[in-house]
Amino acid sequence: MAFPKRIATIVITVLLVFVATPSEAHPQEPPQPVEDTIAVGSDGNSKDALLLGQQIQEHKAELRRKERQAERKAERAERQAEREAARAQEAAEAAEQESYSATSSGLNWSALRECESGHYGYGANTGNGYYGAYQFALSTWQSMGGSGYPHEASPAEQDMRAQMLYDEAGSSPWPVCGGLL
Repeated sequence: MAFPKRIATIVITVLLVFVATPSEAHPQEPPQPVEDTIAVGSDGNSKDALLLGQQIQEHKAELRRKERQAERKAERAERQAEREAARAQEAAEAAEQESYSATSSGLNWSALRECESGHYGYGANTGNGYYGAYQFALSTWQSMGGSGYPHEASPAEQDMRAQMLYDEAGSSPWPVCGGLL
C-alpha cells in the first residue's frame, strides 16, 4: 500500500540539552536548553530528515560565526577608542607643555633643579615629603594638575608643572633656591 504524496510545509523545533559530568571543581548546573526552529518543505521523502539536520547544523554554525564576528568587531572598536583617547590625552599634554615652555623662558631651570634635588634629579624621593627635580609637595603638584607622584612623572611634565607654578607664584615656592632662576 502506497501512501499518498502530500506537499506541505512543516515546522520542526529541535531542542538540544547539553549535560556535562559534574566535577568537584565545577558542580553541575541545571542544563540550559538551546532551541532552534527552521521551517522546511516536505514531500514525505526520507531525504528531508537528513536535509533538515544538515540545515540546522549549518544554521547553528552561521549563528556562531556571526556572534564571534560581532564580538571581534566590538573588541576592535573598543581598542580603537582607547587608542584615540590616549592620542587625544597626549596631544592635550603636549599643547599644555608647549604653552608653558614659552612663558618662563630665559630662566635658569637647570640651576633650580640642581639646587633643589642635587644628584637625585627628576627621580628625587628622599623621604622628606618633597618629590622630583623641583621638590614638589604632593598637594602643590596636584594643585598644578599633576597626578601620581612628581618623581614618577616624566622630566617634561615636571618642567611644565614647575613653570606653571612659577607663572602662578613666582620663585617663592623655592625659598632657598628660587633666587637662582
